[in-house]
Amino acid sequence: MKIRNWFVSNSSSSSFILKKIDLTPFQICAIQYHLEFGKLLGLQCTDEWDRWTTRGLKNAKNDKIVLSTSMTNFNIREFLHIIGVPDDKIPIEEEW
Repeated sequence: MKIRNWFVSNSSSSSFILKKIDLTPFQICAIQYHLEFGKLLGLQCTDEWDRWTTRGLKNAKNDKIVLSTSMTNFNIREFLHIIGVPDDKIPIEEEW
């Protein structure tokens, strides 16, 4: 497994961390329901297997959201960009 600044990956999975302070309440809600919002936005999402795991959304004391997946078709990076998360708040995608 390779570990990068705010980005963790191996060949079949990836995850990254967003700070809640950098997000609006709408963005947090959209992340929680990303497949449903993604379908409304016309993004490729075929079924529940495309859902990313989201941790830290419901815990008010947690100041971070952890997004993780293994083998998904849903482009969470594109989704975050569409819902207005600033590029400098999304971890830099690097080759792995």
